[in-house]
Formats: sequence, structure tokens, C-alpha cells
Amino acid sequence: MLILKMFQWIQQQISFVAVRIYATNKAELPLGTVMLVSQDQVEGHYPVYESEIIAQAREILQQGYTISQQINYENLQLKVCFDVQLVTPAMIIVGAGHIAVPLSQMAKILGFSLTILDDRPDYANHERFPNADEILVGPFEERLQKIPLHSQSYVVLITRGHAYDRECLRAVLGRGAAYIGMICSLRRKASTFGLLQQEGYSSEQLQEIYAPIGLDIGGETPEEIAVSIISEIVALRNQGAEWVRNHKKEK
Repeated sequence: MLILKMFQWIQQQISFVAVRIYATNKAELPLGTVMLVSQDQVEGHYPVYESEIIAQAREILQQGYTISQQINYENLQLKVCFDVQLVTPAMIIVGAGHIAVPLSQMAKILGFSLTILDDRPDYANHERFPNADEILVGPFEERLQKIPLHSQSYVVLITRGHAYDRECLRAVLGRGAAYIGMICSLRRKASTFGLLQQEGYSSEQLQEIYAPIGLDIGGETPEEIAVSIISEIVALRNQGAEWVRNHKKEK
């Protein structure tokens, strides 16, 4: 059953830790006992020390370790292997204008796989984005619908027009992305949200959208705006959605 769950999480692009006991004198925990731990789920059960081990596994996930960790709990007379299965975070930048160039560079430095999408071949090309893993040219909504999204997908909407925003949001809302950020003014946000509500989208669905995009650092240049966007994404990964939303409300 745990093997099946492991394959399911891999297919769903969920990062997790496979926890295995490799030394113990506890009869309740025979050698090889396995538990799977993601940030939100636990599969398997330890009759003792379960909360401590789950907390340790999630800390390892949070810190982004890419190799297995072996920890000796001397006070518990227990040795545990934490086998990390991390999903590569994927950033999809929609709109290949001036902000996209520095943002793509920052995303690669931070280890994201990178997809660039625009309907203009003069903008979406490998000359402008040499580090991109994938460059797509074509209608925004049509192309976005074909991009797989998962719990480590970060969608950045920095298109050049109001109408494109709605197209993109229709294509990504409700598909499980970790982040959907839209560059806009408060007025443009209200207009876009109002039109989407008229189309039947709920308030809960619209809560998936981070708009205006980025943390308020007072930036005005493309590079500074890119910093604010990547800062919001890093804060979301490290501090959580609630922290980001509360921080933006305070500002």
C-alpha cells in the first residue's frame, strides 16, 4: 500500500520523505518500518515517537535537502533514515516582456525549471531566455491549458494586456498550482475579478490569485519588480500562504 502511495505522490508531483528505521531496540518499531511524510499528509504509522519523526521529516522538506539524512536519536535509542524525494519547482512565466528577463535569471539561480510563454516569437525565444527549459509560442489560454500544473508549479502572469489576464486565469485556476500571481493595479484587479465572478468563478477560487503580484518593496525597474515577485514566491515556500497574505494586507 505504501509503495502505491509513493508512486501516486510521484505522479502528482508531491515532495515527500520516506522515513525508515535502520537501528532500534524497540520491539514496537522493527527494522525497516517505513512511513511516508509530505507537508500535508502522512502514510503509515509509528506507535511511538511518531510526532517527533514527522516533525523532523517536514523540517527536512522545508529546508530543501536533496540527499538522504541519517539521524541518530540517542535519547530514543533509535536511528532513522530520511530519504528525500523532492519535486523540482517549476516556474511558468506568461508574458516575455522586460520583467520576464531578470525574473527568469533569478528563477534559475533558485533552482526552478523554467517555461516561458508568449504569443510573440520576437519575445519568446532562446536568444532572450537562454536558460529556459521550455519556450512556448502561441495563444496564452490554449498553451496554458496544455502545461501540466502541480503542487510545485508557480505561475507568473505578466502579460501586456487586461484581456490576456482573464484568458490565462481561466486556464490555470483550480488546477492545483502552488502559486498564481498576476501583475496589475488594484483597479485592474477589481475589474478582472469582477468579470471572472460574472463568469461563475467563486470567491474561494479567486483567492488562489496573488494580485497585485509581488511583495511591496517599492520597486519600479523591471529588475526591482522581478525581485519583488521572486521574493513573494520564496516567502510563500518558506513562510506559507497565510504569512504572505497577512504581510500584504499590513502594507
